[in-house]
Amino acid sequence: MIKKLLKKYERLIKYGLITIFITILDIAVGRIALKIGLNIVISNTLGVVTGSIFQYILTLKFAFKNAYSKENFLIHVSTFLFGLLIANIVIKYAYNAFLLRFSEKLSFYIAKTLSIVSTFFITYVLRLNLYKKFE
Repeated sequence: MIKKLLKKYERLIKYGLITIFITILDIAVGRIALKIGLNIVISNTLGVVTGSIFQYILTLKFAFKNAYSKENFLIHVSTFLFGLLIANIVIKYAYNAFLLRFSEKLSFYIAKTLSIVSTFFITYVLRLNLYKKFE
């Protein structure tokens, strides 16, 4: 039964594991940018862009098992931009709200987590459907 579940959700599991790696990279870049004085939206954008480059390469090969192509790159970029918009809206308002109660560091991590969670499944489902459509 576990083998069937793993097989059924193999793509989502691989996407999730890659996303965990990308998230660590994203958070590190965003945190460093914030510590050197960049504002929260620019810091978040730098982290997300850095992660997205690696995510495109890894998810296309291992999770979606598609070839690198102009169409697939455009799908990734368009869903990335949509996800970035959502992530930046979430992090901006959440960070400022949490700063009223918590330290800067804790506010960053909570807001960053909310921005990641808010975009994970949205971009996964969009990419999955668009990659299938243009296969």
